[in-house]
Amino acid sequence: MTDEDYKRVSHYSEADIERIIASCPKGLPERKVDLQFPDDHPTCLFDRRTVLKDWLEGAALNYKITCNVLSDPKLTPSQAIKQLQPIESATDKLLRMLDVPKENETFLHLYLSRQAEKVIQGRAVRPRGVTRADRMDRLRDSVEGVKSLHEWAVAAIEDVSRLVNVEKDKSDRAVIDLIQNLGRIWEDIFEQPIRTSVGNPTTKKAGQAIGPMVRYIQTCLVPINVNLTDEAVRDRIRTLFQGKGKSGQKKT
Repeated sequence: MTDEDYKRVSHYSEADIERIIASCPKGLPERKVDLQFPDDHPTCLFDRRTVLKDWLEGAALNYKITCNVLSDPKLTPSQAIKQLQPIESATDKLLRMLDVPKENETFLHLYLSRQAEKVIQGRAVRPRGVTRADRMDRLRDSVEGVKSLHEWAVAAIEDVSRLVNVEKDKSDRAVIDLIQNLGRIWEDIFEQPIRTSVGNPTTKKAGQAIGPMVRYIQTCLVPINVNLTDEAVRDRIRTLFQGKGKSGQKKT
């Protein structure tokens, strides 16, 4: 599959989203999520389920594309960087021309609506059968696509750069990034602490990796066909989030 093929695929169905929400003991908070935008922009609250779906799709897309790049035996890390840099440069230039603020990740919906409005006001001819709302949606989606591509290229260059002088399992880099992105969703969208659990020695699950976060990660991995043991999930959580003040391990 090409990168464009991956973008057209929806990785999580509504049933998958329901199972992921059910994996959290407290479910998904009902209030809208405040993504804490810069002070010079108005506060915007977003539907939490919508943000959850968008962030899950983004995490899955990044995983699939990273695996695709790193699994090409003909493409060395240095060659991959050379292919990615023109993409990063071109999208950065376009975003600068459109005056899109880089620090905003999800604020684009409101911001780009305003930018689209400006573009539409300057256009004299309206395509037949296309409403004003349709044109705004198309413009906003197009710029969102450019920004997503730019963010992916920047992240991919950083990821591949770490592989230039490092010998390791090619698939592990993609898995590490995936677990990190899912951990961010757990913290920011579900508002749950990063914590792993181990079965109490007096129970049947003695020494086994258990707990809500491990269960949540596993539920997220199933739809995108990533197979990890509970212990592997726990080990990556502990490694990735160690020293952040929110991670920990307890016996249950």
